[in-house]
Amino acid sequence: MNENIGYKDIFRQKEYMKMIVASLINRFGDSVDAIASTWIVYEITESAAWSAIIFALNKIPTVVVTPFAGAWVEGRNKKAIMVATDIIRAICVAIVATGYLMNFLTPWILAFTTITISTAEAFRGPANMALTPKILEKKYYSYGMSLLTTLSSIVELVGTALAAGIIAFI
Repeated sequence: MNENIGYKDIFRQKEYMKMIVASLINRFGDSVDAIASTWIVYEITESAAWSAIIFALNKIPTVVVTPFAGAWVEGRNKKAIMVATDIIRAICVAIVATGYLMNFLTPWILAFTTITISTAEAFRGPANMALTPKILEKKYYSYGMSLLTTLSSIVELVGTALAAGIIAFI
């Protein structure tokens, strides 16, 4: 018997939808962070070189750490890894925001928090991907992954577009 499966079925998968929402929040934050960190370091240093350094530090862990993080995540509690990395990233964002608003943010603090945030994301991504088959039935997998990919791209575009407005507001 052929079962008619569609996106409506994905929205009924409560655990998967929670994971999608968390992933979208992270993706939005990452897209804002990529612009904001580069802008903030330029604001405090007036140095294009520092902007380039921060931008690079934002990308390097994705290339260097993710392959090792993916292997490390295997056999470990994926939800705990995702929660821990989200907490680490939130603390770093709070440090940057507080430092900027209270005038103690330095390019070195921003460099440290940027690489910490990106390294945490290098562990969160593989944990997220490894958890998906555990909470989403195989018959829903192609629709679930398509939905996540599409929504992630949309949120990343929106976050990048809104970054300037958010920065101007702050």
